[in-house]
Amino acid sequence: MKKSIRIFAQSVMLAATIFLQACDDDSESKNVTPMASTTLKIKAVTNESSFGNERTEATGLIFKEAFLGVTEIEFETLEEENIEDEGGFEDLDQDGEADDEEIEFEGTFVIDLIDESSEPEIDIAELSPAIYDEIEFEVMPVLSDDKTMIVTFEYLPDGATEATMVEYSNNFELEIELEAGKGFNLKQDYLNKLLVIINLDELFADMNLENAEVDDDDIIRINNSSNASIALAIANNFQGAIHSGKDDNNDGQIDVE
Repeated sequence: MKKSIRIFAQSVMLAATIFLQACDDDSESKNVTPMASTTLKIKAVTNESSFGNERTEATGLIFKEAFLGVTEIEFETLEEENIEDEGGFEDLDQDGEADDEEIEFEGTFVIDLIDESSEPEIDIAELSPAIYDEIEFEVMPVLSDDKTMIVTFEYLPDGATEATMVEYSNNFELEIELEAGKGFNLKQDYLNKLLVIINLDELFADMNLENAEVDDDDIIRINNSSNASIALAIANNFQGAIHSGKDDNNDGQIDVE
């Protein structure tokens, strides 16, 4: 009889232990904040999405390559902006940011804007569900020859039968702030697809290459030291040519709100 009582007591203790562990596991799972699965793509577009061998109607150019160097991507919520605007400086770090309301991804990202790829891959993965007021990018000269952006395209001068190759490059060190009208609403338990596009037709709008200097290898180079006035005109279009938003229907275009 004593042996039976002892076995019964051990069984009760084992069951209680299992029950308590189950409760702890359930409690821990309830404390886990559901995340918002998120992807981010940075790409180039033209008004007709023409690349490779097709001349765009807006500029008459054939875009061949487009690369951009990015070193930091930061997501900022409406709450952080409100803290900064309302003067809650005790809640900010030494850089004037609210750490609990921003998420930063740092690295050296070489973005192939036409191939729509990145090296290394931009791994956003999961963010806290929230309405993010803006996305900030730092573009830096991390491409070859200390360049930030490189775009190559073919230009056909008036009356010519053969196209001339053009290489545009810059060495910008810029922080680009991208905002959406109602913010970027990243929902939990949902694949949120963010899209940043650079419209090359807008970037090279009203560019005049008629009097551009051509190098000995028959290439027109546009940068700070070669055809600098043309480079300046393009630089003035840079911010306005960048657009951002969500692409939840995965059609490669920013969703209309």
